Amino acid sequence: MKMTKVAIERSAAKRAKYRYHIELYYLPHQLVFVDQSACDRRTSYRGRAWEFRGYRAARKAFFIRGKRILYVNIVECSFNAESFTAFIDGLLNKMNPIPGPNSVIVMDNCRIHKAEIIREMIEERYIF
Repeated sequence: MKMTKVAIERSAAKRAKYRYHIELYYLPHQLVFVDQSACDRRTSYRGRAWEFRGYRAARKAFFIRGKRILYVNIVECSFNAESFTAFIDGLLNKMNPIPGPNSVIVMDNCRIHKAEIIREMIEERYIF
């Protein structure tokens, strides 16, 4: 059996409190989620499967779920504070003031997201 890794920092109570706060104060059309992700088309495939003897296990997979992604920029290298700042600057040009659609930026707790310059850029444009 393959073991699942779970982050030590993970907290069900904190996650529930955060979700309650988001659902209480914001509407789905206001939220813009920022995340850096590596792209690998093989990610959605499971590595193991059962099949009858003599047959090769295979699975067809859909990669497109519908219109759910706002494409802003693709960077073919690792993000650093400078490239992330440029990304946020471009994103802010597409944001709207609260309470309009696309008016609330949601980021995880990645270290480059916590840079003071990022907070200043967002607050300067009155988008919290």
